[in-house]
Amino acid sequence: MLKIVITTINGPDSSVKSWHDLGDLLIVPDEKTPGELFTSQIGRIVYNSSPLAGALPKNHYARKNLGYLKAMEEGASVLYDTDDDNYPLPNFKVREKECLARLAYSGSEWANVYNAFKGLSDPRIWPRGLPHSEIESGFTAGRDHCVAPIQQGLANGSPDVDAVWRLADGRETLFSTSAQSVRVRSWCPFNSQSTWWWPEAYPLMYLPSTCSMRVCDILRSYVAQRIQEEPIVFHAPEVIQYRNEHDLIDDLKQELPLYDGAEKIREGLESLDLTESYTSNLRACYRWLAEHGFVLPSELGLLELWISEIHDKHYYKGL
Repeated sequence: MLKIVITTINGPDSSVKSWHDLGDLLIVPDEKTPGELFTSQIGRIVYNSSPLAGALPKNHYARKNLGYLKAMEEGASVLYDTDDDNYPLPNFKVREKECLARLAYSGSEWANVYNAFKGLSDPRIWPRGLPHSEIESGFTAGRDHCVAPIQQGLANGSPDVDAVWRLADGRETLFSTSAQSVRVRSWCPFNSQSTWWWPEAYPLMYLPSTCSMRVCDILRSYVAQRIQEEPIVFHAPEVIQYRNEHDLIDDLKQELPLYDGAEKIREGLESLDLTESYTSNLRACYRWLAEHGFVLPSELGLLELWISEIHDKHYYKGL
């Protein structure tokens, strides 16, 4: 069964209703969420009294972890991770883990996947978390059947980009919705805006909370790419985003660790000797991030609560 997870501080608006029409919608509330306005006809509010729920900070995007755990508990066969300012496009469909994608190789350690979905005359654009030195990275590609436990859909309208791009350009962006999917072997950040997860990758969904909200899902993507053996598949847009109001200067400040840290993180995570155990690999990656200041040391305790929750309740047997 498809489970859709969002977090919101808004009421049951048209975006929330559109997701409820497509799957079992789990809504993670925060202190400002008007939970009393939601009904079973619109979506289910996720309340959680676990040790992790008590330890996670209030008013932080990482509380979405509680929605992921609820979806696992209820036996989700696939989990779709999105936001409350996204709307499904007409081409939206439930993805399959096995898919057809172009197997893409970049000429460097990084790949700007947005270059695979725009025309030659379109403006330069890049995903949040990509080093700015890699904006022009391109691809060679061929058709390939693959099994991908993590898949990312792009977004039209206001796609996931960093504050530098929004301050310098900021125009509405429309990628091709008919472009073939791309399987990327190079490093490329992915976000939580329109992301498909299958059970074998569920432990990697952990969102860190001792970093800014503009960084947490990108750090997750780096860790997942380091641990997950299969390359990430990127799809043409399946949602359009009408972005909630943001302070771009505040976004910029929040994203600073990514601008000068992404390459350091890649090198650091690649230097780790990983095993076949997701538990030890998650610990190793977040320990490195804590030792180098990208998360606080207290993140390791929160990660242990996440691992315990999954392990003790048998959400995942491969830890």
